[in-house]
Amino acid sequence: MSTFDDIDRMRDLVGKLKVLSLTPQMKAELEAAKKPSFWSILEYGKNSYETRYNRMLCWLLNPAGTHGLGGFALRWFAGYAERKLNTLNQDSCTGKAKEAYSVKEETKYATPSREEAQYPTPGIPSPWGNYRPDDRDGAKPEALGKNIDILAYSFNDEICVTVENKMNSDEHSSKTEDGEVSQLKKYYDAVMSDDTFGSFKYKYFIFLTKDGHTPPSFSDTTCDDNTKEDWQHQWVCMSYADLVEMLDAVLPRLTTLEGVAIVKDFRNDVVRNIDMDNVGLYNSFYDYREEVVTLYTYFFGGDTEEEEGSRKSKRRKQAKTSESDLTQSGILFLTALGDMLPLEDAKYLIQQVYEHLSNSNRDVQLIIRRLFNHYAVKQINLADKDAFGTEKVADRVSKVKPKFKDEWSQVRISGNYDTHKGQGINMTKAGTGSVLYFSGDERGTMPNDCPAVRGSGRRAPKKYNAAEMVSWDDERLVSYFEKFLKFEEEMRALREESKKK
Repeated sequence: MSTFDDIDRMRDLVGKLKVLSLTPQMKAELEAAKKPSFWSILEYGKNSYETRYNRMLCWLLNPAGTHGLGGFALRWFAGYAERKLNTLNQDSCTGKAKEAYSVKEETKYATPSREEAQYPTPGIPSPWGNYRPDDRDGAKPEALGKNIDILAYSFNDEICVTVENKMNSDEHSSKTEDGEVSQLKKYYDAVMSDDTFGSFKYKYFIFLTKDGHTPPSFSDTTCDDNTKEDWQHQWVCMSYADLVEMLDAVLPRLTTLEGVAIVKDFRNDVVRNIDMDNVGLYNSFYDYREEVVTLYTYFFGGDTEEEEGSRKSKRRKQAKTSESDLTQSGILFLTALGDMLPLEDAKYLIQQVYEHLSNSNRDVQLIIRRLFNHYAVKQINLADKDAFGTEKVADRVSKVKPKFKDEWSQVRISGNYDTHKGQGINMTKAGTGSVLYFSGDERGTMPNDCPAVRGSGRRAPKKYNAAEMVSWDDERLVSYFEKFLKFEEEMRALREESKKK
């Protein structure tokens, strides 16, 4: 980059970064980044985040934990679930009270007041009375051999809370003899059939996500709750904003400086994850993607001396630029930056934009949404490309149109739910519940998976670039898509057969 136009683009990019830095979300993020925190110091990859959150919540929800809170956090979660269950038991069509699906058995355990639910401590009335410790009380990650994220319990109070926490993914299913089964049903069945926890009076199931959205498997239900199964009635949705409420209630009850520091760090990180989940903040940078990748490569080329060469090589390939061009781009950026932003803030902003845009491809996103609209009752606005990836999870799931119901039951746009890019589509087979998947990668290659089984004598359908596919009419696009799905189904059957041999 050496022309006047290039420096103008850099100035435009700096201007966009300045605007981004002034948003409330990013202001909070930049401020948090300058403060010491165990969560930022020990950061070692986004994929690890969910596991670390689960461990932290296990500690807080454990009545016997070293935090000294007793059963406060556990009862707060139980009170939250109880209130949600009672709200959900209002018929959304008629507004009339429905049969209670809550597991409470005695009237004295009726829905607590807001104060009782949020602040149940020794000396303050609570729907479960004062906490009475039991040597068996605790909380487990990956519990009951079913990979339940968190299972927390109090024996004397007979409270059992199951939490499924989703950060970078969404509800998924497992293949069984009866077809595809939601992990939430699997966990519900595991708890309810357990010799110990299944006999507890008060059992609650919480689906925890950043935005508190409804699980995709619930989206096929209507306002007639008779279409729901028992296990669906028991799960309640909780957001990270709700989690912050719990942490705010916990903080004044901690009795040690160490405990306060630990929970404060966790609270700040939860808030950061809420704020930075707004993908719409970054859509204006899409046309500057090449510059962002180049600058990210310039500032963050490698983590260790051993990895330096390979990482820089990979990122240089992404940016389609040489080492000298990297340096020139860096100089141009620093020139354009001037005193608009502190350099450390600018580098941090580049990093955030890169992480949200580096794996997205507009052409792939468009094709996936065209396919979704072809099959789905719900429709997505294809004209607003800046909105691609910002759709609510519930808007990405739909029943199929009546003419497809004999073959398919559901269609869902999938993808990484941390970046919300939505570059894949799931088609659920009618009857069997099995799910077939089609997607494209950041380079625009479609499809980007499903190789042929060796020895099958079949070749996978030809791969195309999404930039070419966007010019196809709907008939050609759908024909190619269905050809791939048929191939994928055949290959899956062959893989299953080979496992049996």
